[in-house]
Amino acid sequence: MIILKYHKKDAYTYLSHIDVLRHLTRTIRRADLTVSFSQGFNPHMLLNMSVPLPLGHASTAEYVTIQTDMDEKEFLERFNQKAPKGLFGLDAVKTEKNPNLAGKVLYCDYAIQTEGVSSQAKEEIEAIPSKSEYVIPYPTRKAPEGEKNVIPGVLAMWFEGDILNVRAGVGQATVRADILSQSLAKIFGFTLKGEVCRTKQYLVENGELIEVDIFLKKLRVEK
Repeated sequence: MIILKYHKKDAYTYLSHIDVLRHLTRTIRRADLTVSFSQGFNPHMLLNMSVPLPLGHASTAEYVTIQTDMDEKEFLERFNQKAPKGLFGLDAVKTEKNPNLAGKVLYCDYAIQTEGVSSQAKEEIEAIPSKSEYVIPYPTRKAPEGEKNVIPGVLAMWFEGDILNVRAGVGQATVRADILSQSLAKIFGFTLKGEVCRTKQYLVENGELIEVDIFLKKLRVEK
């Protein structure tokens, strides 16, 4: 079993979750990598994606689990020889079992480039997660004029220079970083520059938040 970490950027940010899976499958075929297939009338590669990334978001921390007995270094090298630049492999970790990241990941970090955020606005934004309630405009396709209390789904917000970082929930406590940042930009009067980029994924282990990369290192099969 190999968990491949890869980035998603450039034009590939506009590929759907299913289309990314198709591109990964094609890359594996082009690289002539040895992977397991399902049984039955229409066998398919046994790949398991991590939590979906919203359309238009970039990422430096996407994961796919692949059933294979190949060496992790050889797999990564051969994958990248055929991979498109927008879906390039960053690391590969060999494990005994499928870590089921899609079911375990509960939070992700996102980075958004901003412009014109005052020091006072930064302080107020960073303090939002400590509030008991913070309702913002939260338009969706079903509710264009909708609002949402984002506190249950936002663990932290902090600035690094002009980059707004958001640690937000996925699954039941989902808060989309793009909708959140767009609403904050209107409320506090600043500008967003470029796309949202997912930078880390987290799961909860023994009551503590743990980054996926650290979790996978603990599962890594030693040679």
